[in-house]
Amino acid sequence: MEQHVKLAAWVPLADVPGQDRAVTVDVGLARYRTGPGDGRVAPVPVGGLVRQ
Repeated sequence: MEQHVKLAAWVPLADVPGQDRAVTVDVGLARYRTGPGDGRVAPVPVGGLVRQ
């Protein structure tokens, strides 16, 4: 039986916290929410559904 792995998909923004994701997704969301002038946000903790 052949299995397919989904590498990418559009996910509703409200569903993102429940998804397995790379830390860069959380960094991007933090930048979107806060809109820092220099583009920098606080470090995002890695663990649980967030991975390096």
